[in-house]
Amino acid sequence: MKDPNRIYKFQGQITRLWMMYPELRYTQLMDLISKKVSETKGCDEDYDIFYVEDDVVEKVVNALIEEAG
Repeated sequence: MKDPNRIYKFQGQITRLWMMYPELRYTQLMDLISKKVSETKGCDEDYDIFYVEDDVVEKVVNALIEEAG
């Protein structure tokens, strides 16, 4: 079983990113993250993030935070 406490840190990073783009709706933010995951996977079209591990998405979220700086 995965450590449920990982959720707090991960959601904290998503909240931090969202606060940088408060004009976005939640689904728009998730779409932004999904498209960035697709880019990191080298896909031309949207990649199904259903199968992507949390640590990969967390790295993408952290990269987006750094970009928004």
